[in-house]
Amino acid sequence: MEERVSFHEPSALGIWSAMPPARPGCKCGKCGRERMNSYNGFSGEQRERALAWFKAEKRAGRRDDPVRCDACGQGLGLMQAHSEDYSEPFGDHIGRFGLCYACHMMIHCRFRNPAAWESYCYAVVDLGGMLQAPFHANDFQRFTTRMLANHKAQLYVPDFNKQHRTCNLRALARGEYFKSATPLGEPPCIVD
Repeated sequence: MEERVSFHEPSALGIWSAMPPARPGCKCGKCGRERMNSYNGFSGEQRERALAWFKAEKRAGRRDDPVRCDACGQGLGLMQAHSEDYSEPFGDHIGRFGLCYACHMMIHCRFRNPAAWESYCYAVVDLGGMLQAPFHANDFQRFTTRMLANHKAQLYVPDFNKQHRTCNLRALARGEYFKSATPLGEPPCIVD
């Protein structure tokens, strides 16, 4: 059976331009994609509102697409904006982090596969590496096969220009970047 892929208005985050087929019972009503899941104590609905606000900010020219990963320094491949805090009123904390697709999906899948998460953090945070072959498309199936199921076989290259690393994946996972915990512009120490 051929898998259906729908193309819609490109998102500010670049993550819904090619969407997977909707699951039965999808309630989105706009594009056939699944609704966002809850994350960090914020409901999927709250995250959808934050995404809509972020898209409006992009259309108004007040926000830009990320060009480099704040966690690993990668400058190639798909970059996405990531939020840890979806609280209102919305502001700079929405889409605060520019992450490459691998770092972005790893942070969201850290509880799904803790061994892959630790292996990735070791390579990226402790050794200062980044993926040799970055992702150029939003392909979660390929990500799960490559990064979660086969995480020890990934090739990493050193990032010698660490000035682009403005967040630490482990600190991000611990919640150290929440708006209420850390003022914007003052990220916690990068060294773990």
